[in-house]
Amino acid sequence: MASQPITSSRWIAVGLVAAGVALHFYIEGFKQVSALSEFSLGSFLYSCAPYVLVTLVILFARTPFPGLVGGAAALTIDLMTYWSVFISPTSSNVGLALLWMPLWNLLIFVPLGIGVGWLIYSLSDAKVSSRLTLSLNADVPHAGCARQRSAG
Repeated sequence: MASQPITSSRWIAVGLVAAGVALHFYIEGFKQVSALSEFSLGSFLYSCAPYVLVTLVILFARTPFPGLVGGAAALTIDLMTYWSVFISPTSSNVGLALLWMPLWNLLIFVPLGIGVGWLIYSLSDAKVSSRLTLSLNADVPHAGCARQRSAG
């Protein structure tokens, strides 16, 4: 399957991915108390795994909506995690969210967002195509109607 052309919606989805990767780079590079190590590099790559999935969807899907919604879901969860760990921590164990949320993002939230994006796309595509069919049928008179008009 070939990659799809870049549209404005795809650029927005790519921007969401870039924001998520930048957030994790900021967390690993500037918020962690330990020096840069193999563990922090591995942690950064692990945290970016959901965004790799979103990037694959953006590149290879017919439409950008699944990647757009999946990227928005991942970034929203990551921002909520950042808020709960660094800005408004409620306990000393809240830092464990930095280890678990990328896994939850990868296994639950991003696939759910991609599914919702596919659903939105399929429902909107069905509505647009049914409206188009109805409008085309309304503009074309039926053969029986044309005969009745010319006879009368």
